[in-house]
Amino acid sequence: MIKKFLANKSIGYFIAAGIGLLALLTAIIFFATYKGNMGNYASGVAPETIGIFLLAGFVVECVFLFLPQYRFVHIIALVMYGLAFYKETILMPDFVAGKVNNVEYNGGSFGLNLFYFIMLLVIVIAAVVVSFLGFYKDEEEMKKEMGIEKGNVKQIVKVSAGAAVVLVAVLVGSLVAKSMYKSDANVDPLITAEIRKAAKDYDYDFDPTSVIVKEKEEYTNDDFNSDELKAIPYDAKRDDANLVYYFEGAYAEGYQGDYGQTYAELFLWDDGFFGGTASDRNIRGYWFNSSLEEGTKNGKDIKDCLRMVTNISRYESIICQEAKGFYQWQAYMYLHMSWGGDRSIIMNGCYYYPDVALLIDTVGSELKAVKGEEFDISFWQPSRVLKNLSYTSVLKGADVKWSVEDNAGAVTRTESGGLIEELYVTFSETGTQTITASWTATKVGIPAEDDPDKGKITFTASVEVTVVEPEE
Repeated sequence: MIKKFLANKSIGYFIAAGIGLLALLTAIIFFATYKGNMGNYASGVAPETIGIFLLAGFVVECVFLFLPQYRFVHIIALVMYGLAFYKETILMPDFVAGKVNNVEYNGGSFGLNLFYFIMLLVIVIAAVVVSFLGFYKDEEEMKKEMGIEKGNVKQIVKVSAGAAVVLVAVLVGSLVAKSMYKSDANVDPLITAEIRKAAKDYDYDFDPTSVIVKEKEEYTNDDFNSDELKAIPYDAKRDDANLVYYFEGAYAEGYQGDYGQTYAELFLWDDGFFGGTASDRNIRGYWFNSSLEEGTKNGKDIKDCLRMVTNISRYESIICQEAKGFYQWQAYMYLHMSWGGDRSIIMNGCYYYPDVALLIDTVGSELKAVKGEEFDISFWQPSRVLKNLSYTSVLKGADVKWSVEDNAGAVTRTESGGLIEELYVTFSETGTQTITASWTATKVGIPAEDDPDKGKITFTASVEVTVVEPEE
């Protein structure tokens, strides 16, 4: 029966079968590998739909293989493949731009996405070409099989079942894709289209993830007394090197009603030097992320650690451990208190990318206030957004300034040690009112004489609140 069924089929039919299998294989590989490899800008286009459309195309192609006389079924499969290819085409430019400029801020895997792109391109081209080749050796045979003979229950069931499967595959694929768009839009609603655009438009041409600094066999007194090290600043005001890692930390302690924060910062540059401060102590030395012992693979240096060394008492070795989340590294470090005590501080570090925006997380609060009454926003979280679209709360909350537009309200704040303790807004007008936060960041790697803002850039973010009259 199978031999008879295949006897009058042309090479195009067998190519179509191969296309279906290739689509299934690509979908399986895609779903097994796409997570974490699609890039920072993929979340807005629901990349999962690439695999969904491929699976829908495979199912439709299977129906076509049983009913090859109905060529339009293959065209429906081609449309599904085309939709998958279109989604990957949207994502590829950022990867290509990153490779061309050698600044891969998009994240993800260029190699995997290039594989997806090539496989989808082959599938679409093959599906288009085979449509013109035909699927029967004799077109008259195809026309003969297209008719549904009266009383031929078997043929009627076969065609009806095929039509039902095609309809279900297309509908399910479309509905699942639509739901993906909705759920994807809610993955992180704080990263708006405006923030994404600001990140893409921000001109910065250095990739910190590509830097490998090798451990020296020995760090001598000559190293620590070198003029090069002595020239390293304790802050970010350096324009002759690129910043690779940035560490920050805060230590809080209360005593007899007084509460204060003590801060620390470390700046690790691409020439292997670092500088920073911890409370009232200035620190500078060397860092490496490729050890002599395990930092080599197949004859090439690799990143296997992150460590800082100095000749300063209690800072001779700062060893970092990997962390998850916004900060990729964490280290414990000695902290000398201004009043003479000794403490330790947790330093959190990440690859340095410039700040591109400020966002406000209202933590799900109801954005409704009453005129003349205090509206508590103490728990709102203003966060700095980096070029790679990661973000974290501004470390020094008191550095964020709050205001109400059009003088429609007043802000009351109390702070201690750089932290906001209470923050209230009292509105004097009803209607939709806007609360705005502003925060000034330090730009890195730009000579002050070339920068009209003198190394500073201010970001703002706003939240609209509905203000109503008090109830009588």
